[in-house]
Amino acid sequence: MLDWAEINSSSGVYQFQDLDAFVQLNQARGAEVIYTFGRTPQWASSKPEAPGPYGPGQCAPPADLRNWDNYVTAIASHVGPRITYWELWNEPQDPNYYCGDMQTLLTMAEHAYRIIKSINPAAQIITPTGTASDGPAWLDAYLSKGGGDYADIISFHGYCDTEAESINPVVARYEKVIAAHGQGSKPLWDTEADWAGDADDVLEGSENRADFMAKYYFLQWSDGVSRFVWYAYDGGTWGGLWNPVTGADQDVASYNVIQQWMVGASMTSACTSYSNGTWSCPLSREGGYQALVLWNSTKTVSYPVPGQYTDVRDLNGNVRPLPKGNLQVGDSPVLVETGVVF
Repeated sequence: MLDWAEINSSSGVYQFQDLDAFVQLNQARGAEVIYTFGRTPQWASSKPEAPGPYGPGQCAPPADLRNWDNYVTAIASHVGPRITYWELWNEPQDPNYYCGDMQTLLTMAEHAYRIIKSINPAAQIITPTGTASDGPAWLDAYLSKGGGDYADIISFHGYCDTEAESINPVVARYEKVIAAHGQGSKPLWDTEADWAGDADDVLEGSENRADFMAKYYFLQWSDGVSRFVWYAYDGGTWGGLWNPVTGADQDVASYNVIQQWMVGASMTSACTSYSNGTWSCPLSREGGYQALVLWNSTKTVSYPVPGQYTDVRDLNGNVRPLPKGNLQVGDSPVLVETGVVF
């Protein structure tokens, strides 16, 4: 029970027990929390009978914005500095999630920005988050009406298709919109994406899921996305990696490997795509460490690795000396490096 409709069951009544437990769990894990607003309680809805995936009325803005102000004040006051990041609405270009008008959402964003900042000046406010092919156009309209004034971070949901490289033109469209409205100095976050749905329907086997995941992280890093949140580590069919019944599986192991490759490293330049379909992403670390993340989504190729690299890692966590001559590079990303640092 984390959403507005669940926490605020009636006017002035707030149930924060589940939110407190969620925040405490993530603090213990050292994880930061993004709280995403949405799902108006039916009692407060301007369209109480509007259909939606979560319940009637939840897609609509409140009939009286004082109820919005009261909720934002209550939750921000309750959590204080325990939550830094506040996302203003989930996928509002989809009428299933927001069936109100743009101007009302802008007013809600303005109010939330003011209220949260007054309670916690260090809080960071994230734009309402568009998704899919309609997302950039929605963001363009939102920023055109001044929505950037009420956000410290620009966000999107990066769902594309089963080709990981499809994220590149999507990010480019968002960046074009952001630059056109003078918001280019703000961080760009992908706050929700995975392999485009139920992995068993769209990809064959955990190996391909891990391959997609690695490419998605490195490509978005290369494209200037400063934070990407996988949805969801424990999310069941939608991007689920960890199963509460069976525990960790190979996808979790690969996720941990990807984290090892990334954390503490710098990407020295953008990933390069060669004419034969090979991708190369250069990394470095303090002490002179250098590495390349390599893959080819279309075929296996023979890649001439420069002489300074000595070892190769795969997504299963294996590390071995580089073979003499060229390295066979295929769909599963590998890391070639100058020496072992993990």
